[in-house]
Amino acid sequence: MQDSGKAKVIEKLKRKQPVTTEDALAHLSTVLPPKIFSFVRFQVKAVAAAPHGRRYSDEELMYCLALYYQGARAYRQMRTRFVLPSPRVLRNRMEHIQTLPGFQDALLEVLREYLRSAAIKDRMVVLSFDEIHLRKKLTYVPWMDSVEGNEDFGALGKTRRLADHALTFMVRGLTARWKQPVAYFFSAGPTSLLGEDILITAEGLLRLNDCFDVLNSSRFHDACRNKRAFSARTEEDHTRLLLETRNWLARWSNAATTDSVRGLQLTINAVLQLWAAVRGELKFLMTRRLSQDGLENFFGTIRRVGHQNDNPNPTQFREAFRKTAVNGVMAASEHGNCEPDADRLFTALTSVAARCSQPQSSMTVRFDGGPQPPVMAVPQDKITDNVLAYIAGYLVSKSEADHTCSVCNAALCAGRANATKDRESLIGFKSFTGMRSIDVGSLKVPSEQLFRVMTVAYETAESQVASAIFGQGVLRRLMDCIVSAPEYISLRESMCAKGRLRQMMETFVRMELYAYCKGVTAAAGLGVNRLNRKLLKVSSRV
Repeated sequence: MQDSGKAKVIEKLKRKQPVTTEDALAHLSTVLPPKIFSFVRFQVKAVAAAPHGRRYSDEELMYCLALYYQGARAYRQMRTRFVLPSPRVLRNRMEHIQTLPGFQDALLEVLREYLRSAAIKDRMVVLSFDEIHLRKKLTYVPWMDSVEGNEDFGALGKTRRLADHALTFMVRGLTARWKQPVAYFFSAGPTSLLGEDILITAEGLLRLNDCFDVLNSSRFHDACRNKRAFSARTEEDHTRLLLETRNWLARWSNAATTDSVRGLQLTINAVLQLWAAVRGELKFLMTRRLSQDGLENFFGTIRRVGHQNDNPNPTQFREAFRKTAVNGVMAASEHGNCEPDADRLFTALTSVAARCSQPQSSMTVRFDGGPQPPVMAVPQDKITDNVLAYIAGYLVSKSEADHTCSVCNAALCAGRANATKDRESLIGFKSFTGMRSIDVGSLKVPSEQLFRVMTVAYETAESQVASAIFGQGVLRRLMDCIVSAPEYISLRESMCAKGRLRQMMETFVRMELYAYCKGVTAAAGLGVNRLNRKLLKVSSRV
């Protein structure tokens, strides 16, 4: 009996239809939250594909980017338990998106396509702008071949001043819960200055508090009447309170010279005019959507990229802007000075990557390399000669990893093991082989031709870098000046590997660019009197 019952159960199971993956996912969609179900469906699809044949959708990449930006170590730990794209895949995807200073054409095009088919009330938006303080720093960016950190107004060009603020523009839906930063500009100093004295008396605290409640409404029904949205029911009370506050501010004796008071008056006028314009289309208006809290929360997100970076420099701001503006993967801080908003960032990854043709900033200082090298007036001394000779030997050793040739080495090296000239003293001292013979050991002594080329490269960089940093192609324009020099042409013709010398000079020019940026940043942060303090200490001991 037991065997027959067991056989019946087995036969029944065989006749039963097998549960497919689609059936299981359909059942899970009814019991799991949407985000968890999306992740489960993503894992089921990824496990079924071959390791080198996996393809990720935009939604999956954005989800993985959100995990990765929360912590690289935690993301690597999750990859040991789940099928997730490698960090290189995520970085390569983000490299296709550029967000240079100015209005972001790709983001505006995405908004234009969305609003073209949206309802009339959904086309009502708020354009807000605010500034974030930056740390002054000049940085050479190799992949852009440009120097970043100056005052940059996008298509309007750059100036010589170092940027310490980023003016950011954000578009926010007036009726829908979405927001999107669309532009930023690097500026030197804030665009507006607040007065030092806060002209709020004890008698006006309650009046101002009521006014702020009306200007910061976020609900249609609220226990506090002043915090209710503009509507037919609250229009009379809100309008009367705002008009009384505006007239009260106008009676202040020094209100005309205080930016904060003028700003409040402009805000009251703007809210009243806006409600008069949209009252026929909207049943109510939540005035909080007109505030800058969305931008302040966005700035808090910018500061969180890179582990609580309170004062990012321009390069860090650009990278953080790209991550947050395109993906919306970071949440606002819970300890910020603005109330959090539930708006989502609008744009998607692919829709921006397909339109990443952001124009470069135009130059305000033109640079013309010309066929002839410029006239130099750069002073040189024995210390500079020793440093140039040592760097030339280092570049020769570094280039041997890619090309080793007796003909090229004979043209680049002096072919002796001892330092016999004054400019070779540093090479002998750095070899640590003894002070009598000054044996250079494994270090390289540059030839006379290479040293002359290094001198030309040094003089070109020192005399032209200040004007070449404006605009793109900094390295290319400096190299155009170097390769046209007779010393460079003569040495290149004696070598079999024509590109080896150019690679060496490009490395040296990059070193000069990094040193220039570091020096300008130090001068801006420490002041002229303290810039060479370390050099003075060393010089006093010699």
